[in-house]
Amino acid sequence: MRACMIPAIVAVCFLAPASSVRAQDKAAAIIDKAIAAQGGPEKLKKLRSMRITVSGRGTLVPGQDATPIEIEDAWQMPERYKTTLRLQSNGIPVTMTQGVDGTTGWISANGQTQPMPEAALAEMKEQKYAEDLDRLL
Repeated sequence: MRACMIPAIVAVCFLAPASSVRAQDKAAAIIDKAIAAQGGPEKLKKLRSMRITVSGRGTLVPGQDATPIEIEDAWQMPERYKTTLRLQSNGIPVTMTQGVDGTTGWISANGQTQPMPEAALAEMKEQKYAEDLDRLL
């Protein structure tokens, strides 16, 4: 019985990565097409501001059903960045926003806004810097 299982296991090990690679290639082709539609990478490098929205479904807690999630990022070079996450938790809509404006940052959860802690601000500025470098390369 075990000898019969070995070819099936080997086949799954080789086929699963291949399907993953094909999915990644398809996603990369879609991104390349979108970049070309905007005028190519050189034109995109000149942008000083950008806004993206991503939506999908995700499982927040193991065992629970996937919930709709939307993330919206907006930034203006070089110092302004804002990210908003919208989802439903136990049927209740939740909106969380984080923003950086130069040297200050803030966090808002369902309309309650507070200053961003220094450690979170430093991390967000570092992340934005890395994204800006990646975009410019």
